[in-house]
Amino acid sequence: MQRNCHKSVLNALELSGASPVFISPRYEKETGRHSHVSHRDVEQALKDHPESKAVFLTYPDYFGRTYLEKIAEVIHSYRIPLLVDEAHGVHFQLGNSFPKAALTAGADSVAQSAHKMAPAMTMASFLHVQGDRMDLNRVRHYLQMLQSSSPSYPLMASLDVARAYLASWKPSDKENLFDYLEKVKSLFKSYNYWEVRATDDPLKLTLEVRSETGFDWADALDTVGIVPELATTNQVLLVFGLAPSVDLMLLEERLKTLDSQLKKRRNRATIIEDQIQFPVVQKLEYSYSFMQRMDVVRVGWQEAAGYVAAEAIIPYPPGIPLVMKGERLNEQHVAQVHALLSQGARFQNTGMEQGVLVFKGE
Repeated sequence: MQRNCHKSVLNALELSGASPVFISPRYEKETGRHSHVSHRDVEQALKDHPESKAVFLTYPDYFGRTYLEKIAEVIHSYRIPLLVDEAHGVHFQLGNSFPKAALTAGADSVAQSAHKMAPAMTMASFLHVQGDRMDLNRVRHYLQMLQSSSPSYPLMASLDVARAYLASWKPSDKENLFDYLEKVKSLFKSYNYWEVRATDDPLKLTLEVRSETGFDWADALDTVGIVPELATTNQVLLVFGLAPSVDLMLLEERLKTLDSQLKKRRNRATIIEDQIQFPVVQKLEYSYSFMQRMDVVRVGWQEAAGYVAAEAIIPYPPGIPLVMKGERLNEQHVAQVHALLSQGARFQNTGMEQGVLVFKGE
């Protein structure tokens, strides 16, 4: 499975008792992130671990990067299924100017958060299964175990609204949307505070900032009524819907307001940390069942390097672990956490300023 998966996948692994093998996405200079999973790395992981039962990937990543080409073919040659977290890709089913949908690319089972990129209520999601590599009876069995026997009918109705909206999306809707997106990009490109980076998904737009941090810029944009999806050390992510959602004149006015505010102050230099070099293929130090029997203690960051983490360290959003539970901490992890804390990043963990939970006796 992918190293930068959502925390919910790691929670499911722990509950199932599975023994994960992690594949690190490759770092890309053009995106400035660990973005795509290489089919060669997937094949190497399967060669090294022929007992593997499935491959679980996240597609697209939070920033709209896609990469599934050739991967399904490699995985299926080992007679195992490809499972995909396509939380941000429900609209890929529209085809044409959008990236290839995971199902079209050959995935056997796909989960989609319909509420992220389609008009469904928060929590509303789809689960798709195709082909004969997934046992539908087992899928139904575990859904009955894990889902509520008193489902929310408003949530289910909103899923049908989202499905109907996607089914009725017309060429004229596409033309209006892409004309709008080009005008929005032009507006942002007219300011030299950032470099505007497009991505595979046209509904995602990344601003790579030239000074200060992405967190600083996200706060500044928020104060004038432009609300980003998330920020990193040097990037801000903007997300659009399937229809024009903000009046262009209002957006221009808010950017001008931001510009006038910024001219009254001196920007600080950007703090850019070195990217952590994750192993291409990695296993945890201990099994989940063994970790359940180990004692846990909190240690300060000055002594954390060398210990095995007893909790995942998760900046949020996007909810992707920087350090996984069961992974050995090193000085680079510690430096990255300190940098993120100093820049105002938020974590799902409590007490991050004081230290981290580790396994006692390490």
